[in-house]
Amino acid sequence: MEKKILKNIVENKAKFVPLLFTAKQVNLIEKYLQNMKKGKDKETQKMTPTEKTILYSTIKKKVDALMLLKEEFHIKGQNMIPERVEKAKEILKAINKEKAFISGTFLFAQDYNDIDIYVISNKRKQFHQKEETSDKELHFIYITENDLKKPIFNSASQYCVANFFIETPQANIEKPAFSDLVMTYEMAVTEIMNSEIDKDEDQKTSRELIFEYNLQVKNIVLDSYTLSKRFNEVISLKMNDKISIINMMAKELLIKLYSPTYLYNELTKFVKQLKKDIEFIDLHDHLLIFVEVLGGVKDACRRTKS
Repeated sequence: MEKKILKNIVENKAKFVPLLFTAKQVNLIEKYLQNMKKGKDKETQKMTPTEKTILYSTIKKKVDALMLLKEEFHIKGQNMIPERVEKAKEILKAINKEKAFISGTFLFAQDYNDIDIYVISNKRKQFHQKEETSDKELHFIYITENDLKKPIFNSASQYCVANFFIETPQANIEKPAFSDLVMTYEMAVTEIMNSEIDKDEDQKTSRELIFEYNLQVKNIVLDSYTLSKRFNEVISLKMNDKISIINMMAKELLIKLYSPTYLYNELTKFVKQLKKDIEFIDLHDHLLIFVEVLGGVKDACRRTKS
């Protein structure tokens, strides 16, 4: 029996007694819920045989009937494919979780890799499961309620089909480590340049940088649809234009997040190493870009310091 409906019955006892349930039956539901808190394997440990019979024969039948009337889905976001929305509802019904939502490219893109299903739980875990009706996979992501404050999950919850009302909280925005940000920038540029040779290169790191730029510089958590739209706008450009945009984002991120003194010291060492690498690497066009961009930021920091 679904816990959410049982809780509603107990919390609205006056509306259900005596029209749908007797006072004794509601008290029994409350006892059942209290025992559930102690663990699924011990949920009916304090119930007598008679109480169990009443619970699973009379009460369960009434609750199952009420569930037939339940059709609550909350949709956040626009431009979803109608057929995908209906399929998302079917999936949420089938998995029968109290709080769950579906987000990602499945809802708006013709092509997608898998179906992301987020389940609110007490424990974190994730796994893939083959979908029976297609060659796609269901990607189950178990998160806690508090995880919705993390930008990645906050983004997903802003564009979704859910079986409960999601009041997306204010995101917790944390400054990334300098080394992580520079690595993301380098990978984004490298993937863009590789895409000119290998058309299957997905350039996914550019998406990460676009998300981080809007998060840190613009103070905006892009929802999954808007992020995908902006990402596609960038990667549809010519290579030099794509790299120019990525360079601009990297510069603004570095200047916004770190002090001039810290940046100058870190970039001095970093650019020096890049120049050494150029001497030993034949195909070093990407390194030349890094030296120009990061060296420019370093010089700007020196001027700020002086």
